Amino acid sequence: MRNRTIYFEQPISVATTTSSTNSSPLTAYTQIPFSTGGQQVSTSTNSSGGATNVKLTAMGSGAPINFSLDGGTVLPSGGTFEQQYNLAYSFVMPYTATVNGIIFTVTNPSFSAGFTIYPYVALATTNSNLDEYTILPETQALTSRPYPRRLNSQTPAGIVLSGEVMGLSTVIPAGSRAAVICAIIKTDDASTSATFTFYYSGAILLS
Repeated sequence: MRNRTIYFEQPISVATTTSSTNSSPLTAYTQIPFSTGGQQVSTSTNSSGGATNVKLTAMGSGAPINFSLDGGTVLPSGGTFEQQYNLAYSFVMPYTATVNGIIFTVTNPSFSAGFTIYPYVALATTNSNLDEYTILPETQALTSRPYPRRLNSQTPAGIVLSGEVMGLSTVIPAGSRAAVICAIIKTDDASTSATFTFYYSGAILLS
């Protein structure tokens, strides 16, 4: 994969430097994009609202199955899961890099829900010899606002929400495999679990 450099103008909440040819503050990162494309991503929570499984995404697609989390929920302490040998929804870090942030957007089909739903993404890594991935808790990025609880009406399709986690300094060693996970958490109504479908896209920012 060829590295690409992108530039963000303020007010992105990251450290900035000033270009010698332009007085506007700019910050440069290497970007690894990800997207589920046209594939619906359905993931689940337990009755308490924590994620019980995740879906892996790549550049325009997603894994055909969900991966159950070892020991239950993801938030707030991360978690682990195993990606089967015949699935390769990950990438190899070609050099030791620092993850500076993750930004993403999410959109939805129409649905009705008695819950408040927060979609989120995170980065999971493993060394090159293992299929057991560890979700890095500091990289978990939730949408800045939720899909709200609607008891008597449907949430219309096509509502775009966004989220980010910035200011990270997570070092990923060269040769590590990394994967982007998608999942949800819910609040309200602790009596039942939930499963919802969304579409995700975003980017990992590296230096």
